[in-house]
Amino acid sequence: MYPKRVFTMYDVFLKKSSEYKRDIDLMGHTLDQIAFYLHVQTGKTIDVCRKWAIEYLKKPESGFKDPAVKYIGKNANGDREVTLGGFIGYLKDCARRKLIMAPTMTSYLPPSIKQSLLSLSISDGIKGRSAAKKSMQVCTSRNDLEQAALYKVLQNCFKLDNNGLSGAHSSPGTVLFLKSAHSTLTSVCRALVSYANANNERFLGGRRFYWSQQITEFNIIAVAKHAPDEVGVLLAKHGLVIPSVQDCLDVIVHSSEPYWEVKDGSMFRTLLSKLTDNQRAYFVYAGDMYHLAKLNPEFVKSFLLNLINDPDIQTNLDNNPLEGADSDMNALMGLYCADTLKGRLIEDVETFDTPDKARIKANAESFQNVLLEYEDFIRLFWANDILPNSVGYGLNIKRAVVLASDTDSTIFTTQHWVKFATGGLAFTKEACRLSHAVCYLTSKMVAHYLATVSANMGVPEDKIFRLAMKNEYWFLVFSLTALSKHYWASKDAQEGIMKLKMELELKGVNLRDSNVNKAINDDFKATLKETIRIIKSGEQLDHDWIFGRVYKHEHRILTEIDNGGIEWYKRKNIPVAYAQYIELWNEVFGHKYGYCEPPPQPGVALNLTLGNKTAVMQWANNIKDEVIKNKMLAYIKRKGITKLTALAVPREIVAETGIPIELLNAIDKRKVAFTTLRAFYLWLESLGFFMENENKTILVSDLVQAA
Repeated sequence: MYPKRVFTMYDVFLKKSSEYKRDIDLMGHTLDQIAFYLHVQTGKTIDVCRKWAIEYLKKPESGFKDPAVKYIGKNANGDREVTLGGFIGYLKDCARRKLIMAPTMTSYLPPSIKQSLLSLSISDGIKGRSAAKKSMQVCTSRNDLEQAALYKVLQNCFKLDNNGLSGAHSSPGTVLFLKSAHSTLTSVCRALVSYANANNERFLGGRRFYWSQQITEFNIIAVAKHAPDEVGVLLAKHGLVIPSVQDCLDVIVHSSEPYWEVKDGSMFRTLLSKLTDNQRAYFVYAGDMYHLAKLNPEFVKSFLLNLINDPDIQTNLDNNPLEGADSDMNALMGLYCADTLKGRLIEDVETFDTPDKARIKANAESFQNVLLEYEDFIRLFWANDILPNSVGYGLNIKRAVVLASDTDSTIFTTQHWVKFATGGLAFTKEACRLSHAVCYLTSKMVAHYLATVSANMGVPEDKIFRLAMKNEYWFLVFSLTALSKHYWASKDAQEGIMKLKMELELKGVNLRDSNVNKAINDDFKATLKETIRIIKSGEQLDHDWIFGRVYKHEHRILTEIDNGGIEWYKRKNIPVAYAQYIELWNEVFGHKYGYCEPPPQPGVALNLTLGNKTAVMQWANNIKDEVIKNKMLAYIKRKGITKLTALAVPREIVAETGIPIELLNAIDKRKVAFTTLRAFYLWLESLGFFMENENKTILVSDLVQAA
């Protein structure tokens, strides 16, 4: 399809490190955007509008004022001193002195002036851990589990060494104490993740962070102002639709509807109608594959399908299209050709036999050729300087594409694109390659934006790509639950190496609670694995099977509780501070079931349903054993008990006798069953069956028995 080329890998998304320049001229960009807005609205020239803006901002009635800042700096002798000034002046000073500035606005000397020995140590640790992790994954893919375990320990040692430095920076008692270090580290990580999340939402889902009318207007102006003159040429070359005013409004509605109601969009229509065709196109297409596909479905579909083409093995073996490839491309080809690699490293392609070498090189060359065919479009519309807006408010973004995110990770779905390009959601080879290709495009977009952010922070040219987010895991099946930071998934690949068999990924304490019976936990994992198998096979999940997985455990738990068993209660030591539990036991139950020594003692925790005085008295009066009833009533009166919702009983005694029959009617056995099977109920919710309420009034066993 494409002419053969003699080349090494060329990145169409990233610029040379020397081309990423710092640009934090806040005042200059403000004036430029004001001037552009006035130019669009009035038709006057940019120069005239800019001069007017400069004069206007000097007037008191404009309300403009450079925010005052107070910070601690160092003089020529290295002594700390308080400095007062303006925020814009602070930014200019940082740029002039080439200081590295964290998102917290803390500034550091660049390594060209003063090299940090600790940063050199961390760099060595990063390299060491990366090598150990790669070796661990290779050994795992070859089923050499013993060697993989050794490399896992080694990479963890590097991790602990690096993380230990961060801890030392926060400890005033060490010589490594640096008060600003932790906030700098945290803010940098959060900034990177916020940019990645915002990019993924915009690029894959067409959602900009338009949380107010004003922010929306600002972004329209900022993007339209940067529309290059070449936009029209590329639109004609690739036969792309010129977005109308209504198309632009559709973008705004799509992005703003999670936050506020645009209604008819009249507040934007006038502004959009005064933009040129090129400016409207740039507003819609810049960094946004979703709306590009909405208006140009065949263009995007053709692009994606060409990317996943598995070519006939016809290539120049003397050529190595993977020479100079970065980790994203190596990971992509590792997944594209997993059945050929069989655990080997893509970097060792030159050592493979001819058929394997030819297939891998042909895939790499085909993919690169497609990118080169679209390079002008990618450079202009995607790998540009239009960063996602409002990342400083990233915690408030309502996500549709990013399913989960943490301090240093963004987990997003490619499901829409698989369905868009292949017509379905079957787990075919074509669908998997499509997912890998979209992940690659997204990763490269993020890499470009992070390099841009790094330059603005003042990161030196030789380290401009140091702040990066690697494409680490690929989950064929991923499911959220109703609890924050709780999800389950099938981990099918890691850093470009396909797993020999799927690994179950569980996140969240309620999905892997070590306090729960081991047999329950093991069956829960088996249930998830079977669920994943069924989903991957394209079969339908059966309702009877789903509820049956829960009912068999729930029925057993409730039955054994009714019989006085203690297996399903939490173990709890009874300390001296809770001596009243032992006192109640000995005074009321001791004569019948056995007396307990003073605390501390091993115990069993019971949840009771006696939430008010009426419930307490009704339960006590219904005790059939007259001796225990009278003792309980006397104890309640003497202690002034008005509710009894928790109790711990001596484990060594009830292990022999069972829970006293007098307590069984007061035990909240439904809560015990639900708590024990919490993971199963979260699984049910992820499948669409929401049953939990505050009083646990509906359990699976209720539904099964009713049926």
